[in-house]
Amino acid sequence: MSDTEPRIWRVRIWRERSSIAGTGFVCKVPVGTIDDLAVALARATANGAIKRFQLSPVPVRVLRGWTKDDREALQRFAPAFEDVLS
Repeated sequence: MSDTEPRIWRVRIWRERSSIAGTGFVCKVPVGTIDDLAVALARATANGAIKRFQLSPVPVRVLRGWTKDDREALQRFAPAFEDVLS
């Protein structure tokens, strides 16, 4: 496994007037940059863009059921987060 290999994370965010379930998305985060994702989510919370967030890696047992196309279709964090907030 190389240092630049993306890892797949689940993110769920809650906004001021969103549903109780929140909005979830799955994204790629390169190894070693998960702190950047956490900081971006914390800043969005501090700025009031989101109310709270949940962050967790996708379990291996779930990933085993995914095809290569499923994995390649995922976006990196920044574009995925912008799509959700817009």
